[in-house]
Amino acid sequence: MSTTINNRWLSLLVICFCGGIIYIIPYLQFSYYAPIKEGLDISHFQMDDLMSILGITSSICYFLGGVAVELKGASNMPEVNLVESRLTTVAEVTL
Repeated sequence: MSTTINNRWLSLLVICFCGGIIYIIPYLQFSYYAPIKEGLDISHFQMDDLMSILGITSSICYFLGGVAVELKGASNMPEVNLVESRLTTVAEVTL
């Protein structure tokens, strides 16, 4: 019984931690705005364009994620969403 309760608490902790990480990704630009701008050698307008692309992509992915949950079920979607958000973040930073 205590193993089941411990597993549930661990699962809850992991879900909360990952949810916080996914939520904070777009807001990291406030901390790293100048280093990213200098590192990519872009202007403020180009940085704004990158953030607009992130917002538009996120909106489209939210819609597609809802469709995927309806088709496949919600049992394995958290793992898929974590991997997709990591890939999107890496792609945005490296491109």
